[in-house]
Amino acid sequence: MRKLKKWDSIIVIAGAHKWVKSTIVKIENDRVFLHDVNKIKKAVKGQWFVEKEASIHASNIAYYDEKAKAPTKVAIKIDDKTGKKVRYSKKSDSVISENSRKA
Repeated sequence: MRKLKKWDSIIVIAGAHKWVKSTIVKIENDRVFLHDVNKIKKAVKGQWFVEKEASIHASNIAYYDEKAKAPTKVAIKIDDKTGKKVRYSKKSDSVISENSRKA
């Protein structure tokens, strides 16, 4: 089970975009693409310059807990009621809902 998932709210903790809050758009191995963070311009034949998001390494981001209003670690535990694995925030000790998409 992956600790960070698509559409999770995160905060960048290292690099040029430090302390910027965003959401995860795409995950590829250990790289993540964030909404409106780390934009680059790329020359594309027939389209001039195209602006797109570049990836950031997963170690440079942290899950942003809305309840605690701070970056926090994500842990996995087994839910007592259902017996399934769930993700929870260590700082606020609350379960992270799987329906966190904010599109």
